[in-house]
Amino acid sequence: MACDSERHRTSLESKKTRAAGPDTNATVSSEALSKSEDGVAGGQRSKSQNRNRSARSESLVDAAKENTVGLSTPVITAPPDNGVGPVVLNNLLMYAIFQRNRCTAASLRAVINDFYSPNEISDAKKQLLVLFESSLSGCEAITERRNSTQRTASVAEAEDITDILDVLDNAGVLDSVTFGAAQYNRLPRYGPEDLNICAIADKQVLTENSISVLTAKVDSLSGSSVQSTDILDAVSGVTAKLTALQDQVHQLAASASVQSDPRLHTRHNGNTVSSERLCNVVIYGIPESRDRDVWKSQVLVALKTAAGHEVTVSDAFRLGRYVVNKCRPILVKLHSVWDKRTVLGGSRKLAEVPEFRTIYIRADESTEVRRRKASDKIKARAVAKGYRVNEIDNTLYVNDIAVYSQSNGYIRNNVNLSYVSGSDSIPHDG
Repeated sequence: MACDSERHRTSLESKKTRAAGPDTNATVSSEALSKSEDGVAGGQRSKSQNRNRSARSESLVDAAKENTVGLSTPVITAPPDNGVGPVVLNNLLMYAIFQRNRCTAASLRAVINDFYSPNEISDAKKQLLVLFESSLSGCEAITERRNSTQRTASVAEAEDITDILDVLDNAGVLDSVTFGAAQYNRLPRYGPEDLNICAIADKQVLTENSISVLTAKVDSLSGSSVQSTDILDAVSGVTAKLTALQDQVHQLAASASVQSDPRLHTRHNGNTVSSERLCNVVIYGIPESRDRDVWKSQVLVALKTAAGHEVTVSDAFRLGRYVVNKCRPILVKLHSVWDKRTVLGGSRKLAEVPEFRTIYIRADESTEVRRRKASDKIKARAVAKGYRVNEIDNTLYVNDIAVYSQSNGYIRNNVNLSYVSGSDSIPHDG
């Protein structure tokens, strides 16, 4: 019975369908066709809208990139249906706004001054002034900066940028603009508080690259037997030359050794210097004292002051006979010629110490050399004062008066010699 009832219901539905005929099918087909056409048109309109939006976004980005340099209209107006405000492309401002609440102002300024050029800093400040002109009236940071003796214009402008950002943030207008970057290579890859770590990382990368290059060179050298042989040959040649050079040095040292006979002399700086005077200096101005240890301690301190370090003294003694109220010079025998040169080279330091201002250090020279220098000094002073100067038979004449002899020194026979020692008194012509 159930099967018969089901077959009967199916038969009735088939009859109703056939009775409806082609009109029902046409209605269904027209509705399907209408829906299909609406779907195609809607898809075309959606694609057209997407293309328009993409073209409009690309044109806005290109305009912003061009205006980043010119600063005429550096703002990108975002599409109105995405809820985003104007967008400005500036690498420095993007980094500064992103990091300003993550570090101190001083650290942020240090990064800006070290990473960005003065032109980039100046352009960033100009963009802020163009964008927020109405909100910055009366702000001292909008002043144009110039280089000064205390700081450069870029340093001052970096400080202005951070101050302007604070002012805009307090006024509640900083969030009305979104800043982006057009060149990611102009964004520091570290935070302002991570300068030291980043610097170490950069140096480590450079070091690793250098090590890689050196490793490759070493591998290439080790893999070539010919190059290794050439290196060994070159080293052997250098070793042989060094050995020959050492032999020559030993020969020169043996030939230049100081003879034990004190009567032998050697040439030194164009003057004849006795070998026993090579390490000697003469100190003038140290007060007399019967106690040898007293004035000798002053000698050691004066030598240390001149040389800058402790100096070894072989011997020291006064020259000439003791005379009351007279300060005799002291002959000091040093340990080496190098010590002598060091002491003489630094003798000018004594003038900087109050207790040593009247103390002078000179080289120990022969009588002939000392008298030649004295004669030259008298001659120079006389010529400077316009006196007539002649030198006959090693005797110096000033205004036809014999004043100094190479063999006997000063000639004091009723002659006023004050003018040859620096005085302005004029000698008589005789």
